Amino acid sequence: MSNFDDFLNSAKSQVIALAKTLGKDCVGAAISDGHKFLEDSKADLEHWTSQLIHGEINQDDFSFLIQAKKDLAEMKALEHAGLSLVKIEKFRIALLDTLVKTAIKFIP
Repeated sequence: MSNFDDFLNSAKSQVIALAKTLGKDCVGAAISDGHKFLEDSKADLEHWTSQLIHGEINQDDFSFLIQAKKDLAEMKALEHAGLSLVKIEKFRIALLDTLVKTAIKFIP
């Protein structure tokens, strides 16, 4: 599914941009955690983005499904890097929001 590959590549780029907002000491850890979440969620993301693109679910449904994975978005590298729990949670929320915004760009 080329639409999904485009989405995934765009999402990976967005993770890098988002990671840079945390400061240079945590960029590598944030990228690692963000990309791990994408890889761990790949099957669900592929299914849901396909449904979104084909009109089987709407943007609100897609957002709900992404947000439901919040607890599965482990940020082990950021925890190990010593980032505060508040900043980790903000990154996690921003990551999920970014995925939704990125997917919406691929709706024909």
